[in-house]
Amino acid sequence: MKIGIKREDRYIVDHTNSALEMGSGDLLVLATPSLLAFFENSAKELVRDYLEEGTTTVGISVNMSHLAPTRIGDEVIVTCSLVAIEKRILTFELEARDSFNLISKATHQRCIVNEEKFMSKLK
Repeated sequence: MKIGIKREDRYIVDHTNSALEMGSGDLLVLATPSLLAFFENSAKELVRDYLEEGTTTVGISVNMSHLAPTRIGDEVIVTCSLVAIEKRILTFELEARDSFNLISKATHQRCIVNEEKFMSKLK
């Protein structure tokens, strides 16, 4: 894993991704929580193949701006870049665009964890 690796993902916005359906708003547009999930998924997938067996990443912080609405049925293109590695903390820069606009920018951090050790904390 190295700084500068990138990934692009495409997501089709459906009714389950709407603010109305998620309860985060009253309109049939892409919900901010759905957009955040797109970002987290892209970051997780970017580094998946670089991790040791038995490890994964978990989201620990996000700073996101949702800049424009996106209609149901539109495609969202997410670009994700790994911009920093500090021990087990990975920092990503992300952007999302729909058919018309830049709709969001974010900085997201994920921590590399041992899956078994992490899950044992639930007991």
